[in-house]
Amino acid sequence: MAVQSRLRRLLSGIFVTAALLAGHNAMAAPAGDPSGTCKEVEVNGYRAVPYSCLGQAMTPPEQPAHPNPALANSDISKQQPNNIGQFSQSALRNRMGDNLGKSVKPQRPPRTQP
Repeated sequence: MAVQSRLRRLLSGIFVTAALLAGHNAMAAPAGDPSGTCKEVEVNGYRAVPYSCLGQAMTPPEQPAHPNPALANSDISKQQPNNIGQFSQSALRNRMGDNLGKSVKPQRPPRTQP
């Protein structure tokens, strides 16, 4: 008896999978349809979600190649890091002096009395 119920579950799962694979184009929303009409199928308490339709719904809209025109014309990879606001190890060493790795305060020469 238990073998028959397992066999029925297996066969129903195979039929549901075959039906979903055969009709996934019918269930998927058209590309121009913004409503996103994805349908879920439930058989014997198990839900089958159309992943192709959900994948199309989750795809981001087309964007231009360079949304910022300043980035389209210049090659950022050839600029110095401190020109574009990034970290530079040599600038840090120059600013901190002998206190690099010892203190959070940069090295300053002692003040002289006038």
